[in-house]
Amino acid sequence: MTSIKRVAVIGAGPSGAAAAEALIQTQAFDVVRVFERRAEPGGAWQYDAAPDVPPADPMVHPSIVDQPLEPPSQLPADTPNSARERWVTAPVYENLTTNVNIDIMSYTHVHFSEVDRTPAADDSDPMFPSAARVLKYIQALHERHAASLVLNTTLEKAVKHGPEWLLTLRRAEGGKDHWYEEPFDAVVVATGIYSVPKIPLIPGLKAYNKTFPGRALHSKYFRSVEAFRNKAVLIVGNGITALDLIRDLMLVTSSLAVSHRSPNWMYPTSLEGVQGITVRSELERVDPDTGDWFFTDRGPSLRPDAIIFATGYHVSFPFLQPPYASHNHSPEAPADWVPGTYLHTFWRDDPTLSFVGLVQNSVSFRVFAYQGALVAAYLSGSLSLPAAQEMEQWERDRLAEVNGQTAVFHYNKYPDSVAFLNQLHSLLVGAGSGAEKMKLLAWQEEWTPPYLAGVNERKRRVDNLKTLHLRGTVL
Repeated sequence: MTSIKRVAVIGAGPSGAAAAEALIQTQAFDVVRVFERRAEPGGAWQYDAAPDVPPADPMVHPSIVDQPLEPPSQLPADTPNSARERWVTAPVYENLTTNVNIDIMSYTHVHFSEVDRTPAADDSDPMFPSAARVLKYIQALHERHAASLVLNTTLEKAVKHGPEWLLTLRRAEGGKDHWYEEPFDAVVVATGIYSVPKIPLIPGLKAYNKTFPGRALHSKYFRSVEAFRNKAVLIVGNGITALDLIRDLMLVTSSLAVSHRSPNWMYPTSLEGVQGITVRSELERVDPDTGDWFFTDRGPSLRPDAIIFATGYHVSFPFLQPPYASHNHSPEAPADWVPGTYLHTFWRDDPTLSFVGLVQNSVSFRVFAYQGALVAAYLSGSLSLPAAQEMEQWERDRLAEVNGQTAVFHYNKYPDSVAFLNQLHSLLVGAGSGAEKMKLLAWQEEWTPPYLAGVNERKRRVDNLKTLHLRGTVL
């Protein structure tokens, strides 16, 4: 491999902080640059109080709804600010907390308490830190390497030319966009997975949004229960976000219904026996003229005042050109799986492209640090990757583990998440990469009790839904 001296990190959220920390700690690179398209670091943990809400039209593939801007023919150049939707809004809402215990949410090399002195009494939930606390934590981590940060700058295109990557960048400056190019030897994608909403293809939905504008929205744009007070609400989905919304909305709405395909994997009985909640099957269609929603269970239709899609997000990297991240370029490709990766981290055919934060993990922040250290070890030459056949076999084995369900390919449940963390740790130790600088240890026995305490507390709170009573009638 050609000597790597210039590394670009795309995204200044939690995974970008982990990648930058590892790369800079390695002291093997002349340039480590962290590009962030927003005005501050923090990624998906930033709070946008009054975002512009796009119509909740079906969004079934990133190649359709998240296309890159075409750069000017000659660079550098200045153009008017683009008005195209780029999904920059963060999904943080009032009262959002983490769903992982604060002790496990922390990176091992920098605990929350080292950068956030917020007394427990001043936090609304000491076990599960608020989004504001998490944001402060992430921003403090980026402040450690503030000289590497380039803000208000979007990566529009990353193209490999020979041994180097040429990045086409767009920096917002007042009322204009300044376009320029910069070469790098390696690119670390740390943009996160909470940008492009996923909304299922429901017959009649697009026409419904024209007839009843503003009634339907994705959970990314939910901010407060007040907008739904005394309304009949339908929530679509049964993940953690959906359960949080149910908890917050059930005491203020006039009625509440939930549509989902399958039970939540962590809380499979969460909605059974909850008074005042109508549980329905998967949506079948909506009548755009009457506003009636129909379900596959063939039960009675519903006519809610508001619909919230808590249906997740697409994995989207519009700046990568074929063959890199080919899922982003074909509507026929699975939208939630990035084929061709090794350990959810390295682009198998060219590991100078890597991903930190692609894996969705129940101990996410910690795994980001291990991924970042692994990338730094490889790019600095202290870690060798297996032969291509072995990396391909890892992907085949992973597909078999998830029974071919590509939508969960990059998702690790506990205790698989612990096994994955330990796998990354063993590779770091074997490479002699100096993982001790970031206090990257194998999973410690003392970490298990706080992790399980957090899981059990979340389950207890979900079970408590059954003791709450909804005001009004059901849909």
